[in-house]
Order: sequence, then C-alpha cells, then structure tokens
Amino acid sequence: SFDDVDLTRSTGRVIGREMAAAGANLDFAPVVDIVDNPENEFMLKRSYGSTAEMVSRHGAAFLEGLNEAGIRGCAKHFPGHGATSVDSHKGMPVIQSTLEEWLQKDAVPFQQMIDSGVDMIMVGHLAYPNIDLSGLPASMSAVFLQDQLRDRMGYQGLIITDDIEMEGYPQGEERREAVITSFLAGIDLFAIGHTPEIQKDVLDALKSGIETGRI
Repeated sequence: SFDDVDLTRSTGRVIGREMAAAGANLDFAPVVDIVDNPENEFMLKRSYGSTAEMVSRHGAAFLEGLNEAGIRGCAKHFPGHGATSVDSHKGMPVIQSTLEEWLQKDAVPFQQMIDSGVDMIMVGHLAYPNIDLSGLPASMSAVFLQDQLRDRMGYQGLIITDDIEMEGYPQGEERREAVITSFLAGIDLFAIGHTPEIQKDVLDALKSGIETGRI
C-alpha cells in the first residue's frame, strides 16, 4: 500500500541511521509538496501524495523516524511546489492560487511540520502573485516569510533558501541585490549548490549590506 505510515516512519529512521553513521545531522527532507498535477513530472516521484491530509501524515511520520535516529529534518519547498509543472531549477514557476486556496491546501502540510517540531524549512523560488502582489519568488518575499510563516503559522525555526544557483533565482549581477532582499525578507541561511565564486559573491553581498547599514 502507498499509504503505510509505519513504513514511512521506518524509512526515515533507516535514512537517519545511515546519515548519522556518515557524520551528518541534517536531512533536507521531507518534501511536503502536494502533487495533484500529473504533468508535474519532476515532482511526482518526490511527493507523498495528491492531498494535504496524506502528505501531512507521511511528512510527519518521516520526520519522526529521522528524529528517532537523532537527525534533524527540513520541510520543503515552502510555500508549495506541487501545483506547477515548471522545474524551478530551470525557471521561476508562477502559481495562481489565492490566499484562501493556499491556506486550505499547500500550507496545510507545512503547518503540520511546524506542529511536529521541524527545525528547518526550505523556501522555493516560486511566485504566488495573487498572494504576494510584487510577484517576487517566495525566497525573496516578506509576505510569505514574515506574514505567513512567522506570524500566522507561528514558525520559529531556521529558514533556508532552495539552492540559489537555480534559474528560478536571480543570477549574475542581479544576485547580490536579490540576496539582500531575501535576507531582509526573513531568510536565515542560503543554500548555494557547488560554485565557490557564487558562495564568495553572496558572502560579499551580505557583508556590504551590513557595511552600508541596509542590514
């Protein structure tokens, strides 16, 4: 059965033990995106299901398993990557949900993860222009990071971006400014895939933000 919560918990525990044996203490999982769009091929195999209820139960079970092995979890990709067939590695998805629709569906598994004590949430490079009218990706959006995640949902843990080397996030010259926008919007940590130059560039941008008094 696809709906075996005990198996999901056991999977989390086994993965957690393997990670602990390797000296890691954090897993960038579980994915709690609800995938109800069969064209969303790149997310289909990464999701626990097509309903908020199913994804919430399995996400919480996986986190329990990880925690039993002494590993921290990270729920992703806030505010919900399921409703799009655009891969944010290649471009920025735009999702047309209203605030009411988001609260009733995509927000639900994230609230479950917060209630389950998740220590970290990863934010995607995806825009919900009917919720944040600026059209900025959630990874740069105070509407999502402050108004929703912190204030309404009561989350007090760490907020990390999805990899900012992905095309859904501003690249090149625009990246430095975007990083400051993200930080001021509420990002605590930046995930930077593998390029040392980009890592240094982001560090320099944050330092200059402090030196100029913007941060």
